[in-house]
Amino acid sequence: MKRIVLFFLITISLSSSALALSKEYYEQKFNQSKKEYLGAIMSADRIKEIKVLKELIRYGKKLNINTSKYQKELNRLDNTSSIINPVVTKSYL
Repeated sequence: MKRIVLFFLITISLSSSALALSKEYYEQKFNQSKKEYLGAIMSADRIKEIKVLKELIRYGKKLNINTSKYQKELNRLDNTSSIINPVVTKSYL
């Protein structure tokens, strides 16, 4: 019985430390993505802005952070990029 309880306690402590490491990893990625996003804004690199915004949204969702402002900005940039670089289709008529 003692072994079962000991095993159960060790399993719980290991899983909680693994979850803490995972959260820390995503927090670091989220913060790094914010820095990259600011750099993309400063350099006016729309393609990089869109890429980094997608990363911010992904990491924010993993951390249960409200990402609505990043989603709105991504939607705005995606619409702008499709206007700037319209899709050209060839007509064979």
